[in-house]
Amino acid sequence: MTERIVPTAEICVSDLPESIQHLIDIIGFPGALKVVQRYGGGAVFVPEKPDPSHPLAEVMEYISFCKLVYVHAKEQLPIPRCHKAILAVRNQQILKEFLAGRSQRKLAYKFNLTERRIHSIVHRVRLRDDYSGDLF
Repeated sequence: MTERIVPTAEICVSDLPESIQHLIDIIGFPGALKVVQRYGGGAVFVPEKPDPSHPLAEVMEYISFCKLVYVHAKEQLPIPRCHKAILAVRNQQILKEFLAGRSQRKLAYKFNLTERRIHSIVHRVRLRDDYSGDLF
């Protein structure tokens, strides 16, 4: 399975679902992002007591896992995919690298997309950015 590339500095927390914002408050942004990448679209069960061998403990720092257990012990937490936010950031990263001179072929390889898809993303993001400013 290929690792999704998500530049975390460009994700606006307020654009994420409330449940993920709550998760960020408990375990921090990096841990929440890892949980979304691993379990997005599903649900996770938080055990009653922290156990280092629990799958959630393997995704985040153990201290973050302990905090999650303290707040949500014995709960089933739905984890949204956050697909739109992740795609928007990925597309901005593609445009940024394209404008810096990286070829569509290299971008396609890096992001595990086709060259045609890279072209489409660059074109669409450029158009949106060109027309998102003030008209007057």
